[in-house]
Amino acid sequence: MKRLTHALFVVAVASLVGCGDGGAPVPMDLGSDAPIQLSLSLALTPPTIDGLVVEGGHLELSRVGVFGDVGADERTLIGRVEFTLPSDSGIVPFPEAPYGLYSRAGASIDELELQGTWRDIPLSIYFEVANLWVDLRAAGVEFSPTQGATLSVVIDMDAWFEPSRLEGAIIDDGVLRIDGHHNTGIAVAMARAIAESFSLSTSAH
Repeated sequence: MKRLTHALFVVAVASLVGCGDGGAPVPMDLGSDAPIQLSLSLALTPPTIDGLVVEGGHLELSRVGVFGDVGADERTLIGRVEFTLPSDSGIVPFPEAPYGLYSRAGASIDELELQGTWRDIPLSIYFEVANLWVDLRAAGVEFSPTQGATLSVVIDMDAWFEPSRLEGAIIDDGVLRIDGHHNTGIAVAMARAIAESFSLSTSAH
């Protein structure tokens, strides 16, 4: 895990790194001892597109936070999240978040690196993204001294890939490369598709 600026994040989302085998954290039922807190649940789902195999890589986000009727500050923002491809998940608690109504989550998309195959052709994707902010909204959920709240973000990898674009991509030395020098139009379209692949829901507990 890289360049974190929120100390609690190291423990809270350790499951986000090194779990690319598709395994998900096992929820623990703490019963009456469960903390009343505000948390952000993050899940990256693997692709199911025929002919596409994702073998590894990462997606980096920065300025990940939850928002509501209180202003955003260091209590509701973390510096960086790195997902391991092709699937990953974790929960980030915000133990110092102020009470209030929360209905938004946001993040900046920073970088995608991916290795795999497309119809048995080696696939290599790498690009950095500047100023691509994801702003998600859902029904508001109240976080109070007696009620916890969770904002749940799902990232659907199927939405990143348009098979017709991959079919029209230029193959370089037997490799389908998508980066700042190869198939750049596909890279731009993919960055936008990643931003649109996020969805948000809210729940109280």
